[in-house]
Amino acid sequence: MRFGGFMNQLLYIVWNPDLVAFRLGPLSVRWYGLMWAIGIALAFLVVKRLYKEQKIKDELFAPLYIYCFFGILIGARLGILNLYYYSTLKAILIREEED
Repeated sequence: MRFGGFMNQLLYIVWNPDLVAFRLGPLSVRWYGLMWAIGIALAFLVVKRLYKEQKIKDELFAPLYIYCFFGILIGARLGILNLYYYSTLKAILIREEED
């Protein structure tokens, strides 16, 4: 396929999809939340499998997963603040003296 043909193929892609993946009555599930849920569920399954393969006790899994879950959520929020609202994050973390 020539480069021009590839560019024509890109024109057929919908670049602005609907924010809502599907609706369940009054509840609308957005793509962002759906991807988060799938990512957390896959992480759960992968880590659970690793624990079984390495023969680590099951009672050690739940506390670690809870810490990881909240760490992921807090880290994602701090990442958004750092990327999109850096001045706000800077004002919160570093108190600048008023001149």
